Amino acid sequence: MKKIADRIIKGKYVVFAVCAALLVVSCIFLPKIGVNYNLSDYLSKDTETRIALDIMEDEFGLTGNVQVMLSGVNVSQVEFDAESTNYFKDGKALYIVLIQGDDYSETAAEVISDIKEAVASYDAEFGGTAAQKQSQKEAITRQIPMILAICICIAYGILVVTTRSWLEPLLFLATAGMAVLINLGTNIIFGSISYITNFIAAILQLALAMDYSIMLLHSYHKNRETQPDPKRAMSDSIAECIKPVSASSLTTIAGLLALLFMSFSIGFDIGMVLMKGIVISALVSVTLFPCVILLFDKILIKTKLRAKNKKTKGEREHIAVRAHFLANVAKKGNLVIV
Repeated sequence: MKKIADRIIKGKYVVFAVCAALLVVSCIFLPKIGVNYNLSDYLSKDTETRIALDIMEDEFGLTGNVQVMLSGVNVSQVEFDAESTNYFKDGKALYIVLIQGDDYSETAAEVISDIKEAVASYDAEFGGTAAQKQSQKEAITRQIPMILAICICIAYGILVVTTRSWLEPLLFLATAGMAVLINLGTNIIFGSISYITNFIAAILQLALAMDYSIMLLHSYHKNRETQPDPKRAMSDSIAECIKPVSASSLTTIAGLLALLFMSFSIGFDIGMVLMKGIVISALVSVTLFPCVILLFDKILIKTKLRAKNKKTKGEREHIAVRAHFLANVAKKGNLVIV
């Protein structure tokens, strides 16, 4: 382990280059990864629901529908029952648009966008399965960054209280974020992932792998107290942490393995992405993170949070009584040091 640790420290610029290359490649692949919002695709072929959906698709094809209600319009001629109050009532007209393709398709998204643009001058309300699914998709996409930002703020708040420098949490979150981006970018090997996996992968990876870097940082601070050379101290820390980090990551992966055997195959989707993320985070914690700490070692010392040496009221009273006692003994010429 010591030889591996020494090689990591000596080749820190190689580590930086490799991680930077992986990050760039992952960012390039990230927009190309498909996100599947149709959970029925993950149903087992033997389930009744999947069989029924296949029959309906064979008989009627895949169709989605959009319901558009316009207020304040007069309808003179349309292809629906004008006498029915289900379509026209109190100056409000309901149009039902059938779409070739399922509710989650790009076609559905384009049709809904075109309809909204066409009726922008009217007071319009949208319904139907396709509109509902697209609205859900937009809400999830919009909320993921917000939730991730909240998690990062909470993590930083916890870390800044427990670490020795206000800069350490920033370095930790930067390297952890790099591991998350590499994991998300390498999902290109799966072609597409479910929206649930895409939603929780980054947050769970950050939570599950947080202790790896904390473990190494704690070991480094401990070794730094007895070893003046930061490189030697970090090398010792890496050697000490490789086994526990490996054991912790393997234990987490063993727990995630159960997801691979779910009949609802979204479990396989979530399990594979998270297991890959755990491996990436563990590797980053014992390679990139130590090199980053060494690179900023002098700045970390300068930004070290100094603990305030405040004495309690009881301690102050005890010191005052002891000083008074020693003063009296000294006056009698019988000073005793206690």
